[in-house]
Amino acid sequence: CLRQSSGFSCSSPSTCPPSLRATPPQTPSRPAKSSRAATSSCPATAGSRSASSRPGATSPTARPSGTSGSAVPKFTPVWVANGENPIANLTACKLVLSRDGNLAVHHQATTVWSTKANATTNTTVAALLDKGNLVLRSGSGASNSSNFFWQSYDHPTDTVLQGGKIGWNNSTGLNRRLVSRKNAIDQTPSMYSYELSGHNGDTSSVSMFNSSKQYWSSGDWGGQYFSNIPESVGQKWLSLQFTSNKEEQYVQYAIEDPTVLSRGIMDVSGQMKVLLWFEGSSQDWQAVYTVPKSQCDVHATCGPFTVCSDVPSPSCSCMKGYSIWSPQDWELGDRSAGCARNTPLYCNSNSSGVGGETDKFYPMTSVQLPVSELNVVRATTADECSLACLGSCSCTAYSYDQGACSIWHDKLLNVRQQGNSVLHLRLAAK
Repeated sequence: CLRQSSGFSCSSPSTCPPSLRATPPQTPSRPAKSSRAATSSCPATAGSRSASSRPGATSPTARPSGTSGSAVPKFTPVWVANGENPIANLTACKLVLSRDGNLAVHHQATTVWSTKANATTNTTVAALLDKGNLVLRSGSGASNSSNFFWQSYDHPTDTVLQGGKIGWNNSTGLNRRLVSRKNAIDQTPSMYSYELSGHNGDTSSVSMFNSSKQYWSSGDWGGQYFSNIPESVGQKWLSLQFTSNKEEQYVQYAIEDPTVLSRGIMDVSGQMKVLLWFEGSSQDWQAVYTVPKSQCDVHATCGPFTVCSDVPSPSCSCMKGYSIWSPQDWELGDRSAGCARNTPLYCNSNSSGVGGETDKFYPMTSVQLPVSELNVVRATTADECSLACLGSCSCTAYSYDQGACSIWHDKLLNVRQQGNSVLHLRLAAK
């Protein structure tokens, strides 16, 4: 939904995607100026081979310039405008510099996204800077941050580029954080976030699930490095720096080699990664930093009723009696729906099931037990623990070990292979 003269492009109607996003890297782009309203219809013509969109892609693309003018041939989104409000029908899609000076995405008579900046002039310029920062600035002022009414660096989606910040602006209350996307194609926000924690105390960077459950922490900043990642000190390929002053608290990463393109991303998998593209030799982005290191340490990484295994490689599989809920999403990296039961439970604690049998249990050996267990004090034997589970239709599994009975209701999350426990999974008798 952006015109080529502005450094943006969008492909044919069948593949022009429904959000605006920036991707690295491309040749420098010229700013779009407007004292009233600069508009362009979507779709526009793709500006280069790397600007064209694949079928099923979800966003018009904007290309920031890259080091030495070299292009990354792999389609790589680094910023999304209207991910929370995607457009299905692009025949009336426009990106405009509106009369109040803001940059906005319009669909028919509706504004689906806007910078909502407090522009002090309606003579504004939208420009994509060399480092991938999309900015809205005064058309008459110099191109420096003091003249920016709005910048994409302040509103990252799942990606931070070198020079971007993760953290707070104490004056404005702005919180810059990364939020994972639903899958490799669908750019709507998903469950995982990477952000700064400890606004009023010890500060660390953390990974969160649904903005409520922390599953990884960098540890506190000790002056040179975060306590849980001391390996970041002395590395030539990557450095992490924390800044705290009256105005801001934020963390940044830096790559010393100017010929290497980089991006930090909160991946669909729930892992925070720093990826590099080596000019002249890369066929794909190379991960040089990943936290947590094991994908199985990510909360609910495989979804409910699954088993995560680190050997031989991070992989997800359905528990016995379950099948993948959405194979299409699974293939795209979104496994949040996990697996679904093949046969419903009989689930009647007072009578027998088919052929006089009740629901049965399948022992899953050598596993790490799920989260959110409920201890049953009254069950002092394995049989009593089994009956305690059968007595509730919502009970899905139990474990009995050394006189302790634990049962689980509803979804089973974070079951991991290579543990030392036995989980008894509830299945239908037939």
